This record gives sequence, structure tokens and C-alpha cells, in this order.
Amino acid sequence: MKYTIGIDNGLDGAVVVLCDGKLHEWHDTPTIAAAKGKGKRAFAVAEMVSILRPYTQLGEPEAFLEYAQAMPKQGVSSTFKTGVCFGLWQGILSALGISFNIVHPRTWTGKMLHGMPAGDTKARSMARCQQLFPSLPLMKPRGRVLSMDGRADAALIAAHGAGIGRPE
Repeated sequence: MKYTIGIDNGLDGAVVVLCDGKLHEWHDTPTIAAAKGKGKRAFAVAEMVSILRPYTQLGEPEAFLEYAQAMPKQGVSSTFKTGVCFGLWQGILSALGISFNIVHPRTWTGKMLHGMPAGDTKARSMARCQQLFPSLPLMKPRGRVLSMDGRADAALIAAHGAGIGRPE
């Protein structure tokens, strides 16, 4: 069995695992309430590790981690959290001995969203994900609109890594 792991960075990111190209499991990035600030969240590092640890004993999994970078008009605090998360995932993957590739967003979106109608990248990502992985829930409980773009991105990053779902 070949396990391919896709990781979308950030507090609203996710981890999606494919087994032989099929959806195996998914996890939203684990968070806890931050020590300071009402409604603020921090990364639950031990839980992040526990998501990936089982795959160290199931052959040689390969992970694909989305490259994190500062975005225009993004606040300093948000940029810092994105960088922290990117570093955490690299450290966790390295410590567990899981080989990983860093994938630029333009690379995987260019291939996975090729041929789709122009528009909002998040909406296109969720639509493409639904085509490839219809069983992956992309709505929050009681939700009426697709809103779990972190899951969709992680699934497409994994699919990109596994070489599936790309148009010819």
C-alpha cells in the first residue's frame, strides 16, 4: 500500500491521506484555545504528531506540504502564524522520518485546476475536490455552503503528489 499525505498549512488547514490514490482519512489542523486573547487559537502540536505517527509503521509514506509565504494585505500576525505552522509540519515530518516535498501553490493548482472555469481559486478547489473525492465532507455541520477549503486543498495537494486526477 502506498500512502500519500497532503498538508495544507494554517489554523484552518488540514491533512488528507490517500491510500493507493483513494481517500483514506482526513483531519483538520488540530488547534487549542490560545493562552492569550479571546477566541484566539494555537496549534495543538502533540495532536499534529499523532495524526502522522501511525504512517511511520505503514511502509514508506510520502508527504506533500504546501509552501507557505506572506500574502499581500495579510497581517503580520497571520503571516507569522502561517510561517510557524509551515515550520511545525516540516519539523514533525522530519522527526517522524516521513519523506516530504514542498509544493508551491501555483504548481499544484496549475495542474489540479487545469481546464476548470475561471473564478475564485477556493471555490474551484472545492469543486475539483468534490469531483475526485465526493465522500470528503466540505461543509461545516449545519452548513449550506462549501466552506472547508483547507480539506479540499489538502486533498488536491495529496492527489497532485500521487499523480491522480490531473487532466491529460
